Amino acid sequence: MNMAVLFDLDFTLVDSSPLVELRQTKQQHATYQMIPQIQPYEGINELLQTLSARQIPIAIVTSSRKPFCDRLISHLEWSIDLLITRQDVRLPKPHPAGILFALERLNIKPENAIMVGDSPDDIHAAKAAKVYSIGALWGSPTPDLLIAAHPDRSCATVRELHDLLLGS
Repeated sequence: MNMAVLFDLDFTLVDSSPLVELRQTKQQHATYQMIPQIQPYEGINELLQTLSARQIPIAIVTSSRKPFCDRLISHLEWSIDLLITRQDVRLPKPHPAGILFALERLNIKPENAIMVGDSPDDIHAAKAAKVYSIGALWGSPTPDLLIAAHPDRSCATVRELHDLLLGS
């Protein structure tokens, strides 16, 4: 079966909290200088490597801007099959456009995809795209709102997500 895993970027794969203020005030140069300090959550690198080794396509569907994402992914040396940013679609999450575009590019049916995200917008977008949704509680700045969005599943840790996606 053809399956793909789609991830949100900020607060799902990486803790980008040190950049929030810089990004909100559009301080691009300062933001880019801080990228080396941004780390993936514990277990994310291993999860991405295992998905890749099992030839399960990985997409990042994010509201972040492409230049930032490109720099961060390059710094982290991630092998991602597809990156969909705010520049790639007209309507941001919670609209499903980014997820639907990713599925189209990966040639994956919605029922064979999983969206992992930290915010209600991620879950609403997944539901609208008819994709299985997993709430990433480990990084969510608003875990109560994430749970209230009724993801199909929630994971408290990256390890729990790893076991859910790949078995223990």
